[in-house]
Amino acid sequence: MTFAYGPDAAPVLDHLDLTVEPGEHLLVVGPSGAGKSTLLALLAGTAHPRHGQIHLAGHTARHARTLGTAARVLVPQEPYIFEAPLHDNLTYLAPNAPAPRITEAIDTFTLAPLAADPARPLRPDHLSPSERRRIALARAWLTPTPLLLLDEPTAHLDAGARAATELAFASHPATVITVSHHFPAPEPGQRVLLLDGATPYLGTHASLLRESALYGELAAGLGEPSAAGSRSTAST
Repeated sequence: MTFAYGPDAAPVLDHLDLTVEPGEHLLVVGPSGAGKSTLLALLAGTAHPRHGQIHLAGHTARHARTLGTAARVLVPQEPYIFEAPLHDNLTYLAPNAPAPRITEAIDTFTLAPLAADPARPLRPDHLSPSERRRIALARAWLTPTPLLLLDEPTAHLDAGARAATELAFASHPATVITVSHHFPAPEPGQRVLLLDGATPYLGTHASLLRESALYGELAAGLGEPSAAGSRSTAST
């Protein structure tokens, strides 16, 4: 699969060939401009490859978009919150979620203060970036969708909320593809996709540490080099 922003533009993703198994949790990392959010847009069907096809459980990504949450749920960097009570925001994608599960979501994502008055509509413009993020994450966590696409899920979260979020989604039964600048510690054996310009590198945390200088920098928190900056020395 190849994608570029225009017929004459250089590819952002070039000949990416990737299979993610049902129930797998894939972490996608890389410098700004390397195509991480673009990959999620392609999987969500809001962007379309120049060459190649994307299939989600037997459907093309374009068709899967028409299936809604039956195919996938995307949590974008700027999630949308409704001017409605917290319960309505949380169950918008999962109207049949049982009450104990909703309570668990409220506790997991530290939303109890917003649930104090169940009938009071939320005012999105009065919510902090952290609150908006946690509402969107709880909404996604409640859905029975087979595929979750999380774009910077822990942005704006403090250390405690970040740890709770990572733990909540680590045990989620869906296939989870997470794009992150903050570098969560991958589980042993978990696959990590490093996007470095148009060249993808796929491996485990341990193998990428051995093979990629850029990955080592990202993992060590030594800053976020630009996509046009230094290149890794990884081999495939």
